[in-house]
Amino acid sequence: MVALGDRCTRHGEHAEAWRGRIATIPAIDVERSVNAPGSAVASAIARLRQPESADDVLALAAAYDSEIRPAVLAAYRAHRAEVDPLLDGPTARLLDVVIACSEQQLLA
Repeated sequence: MVALGDRCTRHGEHAEAWRGRIATIPAIDVERSVNAPGSAVASAIARLRQPESADDVLALAAAYDSEIRPAVLAAYRAHRAEVDPLLDGPTARLLDVVIACSEQQLLA
C-alpha cells in the first residue's frame, strides 16, 4: 500500500504539471474540463474513495497495475511521438519526465 500511496503522489505531481500546460482560451471553462471526469472515471474514483473491504482495495490496485498504468504509459508514448520539441518543447520535456517516472514505477 505504501507503493500505491507513492504512485498517487507522483500522479498528483504530474496532474499539477499538466494543468500548467493547458492553454487558456476564454471560451473554455478550464476548471470544468480538468475537474469533471467522465462517468466511467467518476465511477472508478467513487469506488476508490469508498471500498467495501480491504479485498476491494487490493483488487483495484491490481487492476490499476495490470491494466491502467500500461495503457496510460502507452498513451503518453504515443503523445510524445507526435509532439515536436521545437514547436512545443515544454510539453515534450514534461512527457519525457512523466514517461521516465511511469517506466520506473512499472519496474518497481
